[in-house]
Amino acid sequence: MVLKIDPETGEEVCQSSHKQSAPPWDGPQPPLPDAKPDMRRIHPPRDKGRPLPDQPATISALELVKKYFDPIRWAIPGLLPAGVTLLVGAPKTGKSWLVLDFAIANASGGPVLGSIQVDPGNVLYLALEDNQRRLKTRLEKRLKGAAAPDGFHFATEWPRIGSGAVECIEDHITRHPDTRLIIIDTLAKIRPRTKGRENPYEQDYAVGAPLLQLAGKHGIAIVLVHHTRKLESDDPLDMVSGSTGLTGGVDNVLVLKRVRGTDVATLFVTGRDLEHETTYELNWDCQLAAWAISGQGPHVGLSPERRRVFDVIVEHGPVSGKTISSILNPGVVIKRVGKEWASVRKLLPSLIEKGVIYKGEDGLYNSTHSTQGTHHTHSTQGTHPYLEGDCVPCVPLDGNKGYTLQPTDYAASSECVRCVPCSPESDSTHHDTGELDIIEGVL
Repeated sequence: MVLKIDPETGEEVCQSSHKQSAPPWDGPQPPLPDAKPDMRRIHPPRDKGRPLPDQPATISALELVKKYFDPIRWAIPGLLPAGVTLLVGAPKTGKSWLVLDFAIANASGGPVLGSIQVDPGNVLYLALEDNQRRLKTRLEKRLKGAAAPDGFHFATEWPRIGSGAVECIEDHITRHPDTRLIIIDTLAKIRPRTKGRENPYEQDYAVGAPLLQLAGKHGIAIVLVHHTRKLESDDPLDMVSGSTGLTGGVDNVLVLKRVRGTDVATLFVTGRDLEHETTYELNWDCQLAAWAISGQGPHVGLSPERRRVFDVIVEHGPVSGKTISSILNPGVVIKRVGKEWASVRKLLPSLIEKGVIYKGEDGLYNSTHSTQGTHHTHSTQGTHPYLEGDCVPCVPLDGNKGYTLQPTDYAASSECVRCVPCSPESDSTHHDTGELDIIEGVL
């Protein structure tokens, strides 16, 4: 309670300190919202005067399996089918030399990557980061005095996508109907300019849309040269600069990776029309100024240390870790506390995780794949690679070199047995008599 003085009477008045509530509203009450909104306002009825959109065509599974399609056209058999392919690699890794080899082979009908034969046709090479002087120098170095193919066309300037790029390419195809391959080097020079408010994924995905339609219409291969991002990744597709919309919006992806200062690179290949993902090992041929395939398989791209261990397992598997250390370090007594055994023991789990080797129940290591394209032409699916009577390389723990004539005994043991020099007759059947010297030379 609060005492207040009435200004008119001067008497003290007792008032409550609680605020009085407002009098109830006697006017009309506002209408309550309907339990269900009026759907006609959210989805207005269709204008009956407007025609219905065309019903998308469907096809049954029975009709689809009976339908005939022309075989897939290949710019490079087994590697580059018709469609849009994204070739990515770090700057100055040899991407331009690689696509130049693609172009010359397709224009002349010669081999590419050293051994893959292709059919001749017309090629358009948009070298948008080069000039004619540099292109002339590269072309002359690659041709080595041979005549330039007539169906090979260059351009160093081209409009962007959305500003006439696709229309100009289609005009070239009209004038040269035997076009097989179009190379765009690089994608950044032809992609439409981005707008800040657009979704990056949608921007990247839309880059390949008009080119996919063009490639499908004419059955040609279009290669887009692009860069990788700086961060490394175990997944080659994660190394592509940009969002996943870029790799998702094309048919195939090639990732070229080379260690600086070396002439060895790896080429990862995946795509919608490729049955299996494959990694090729490439060697740079200085005489031809071109890349050549030297091997393929999951073992390609291993570090030098892991590759040496893998090669020993391919040659001698099933083999123990201690024997691997002995072969890699001839003349050295292998101890479990020594650095030689420790280094091999550290590398073996990573090879198992990569899936190129496995450890059997007996504790021995063996290869899980065949090594195609290398000097190892045999299969290593859990059996010894040599036949009965072959001369097998052997390095016993005492360091004395020799060869055993008992491959079956050797395969069943973790150590070399009966290590004796080969006879002249047996030596003629030996697969690689200089193999041990090669291993020691690497180390």
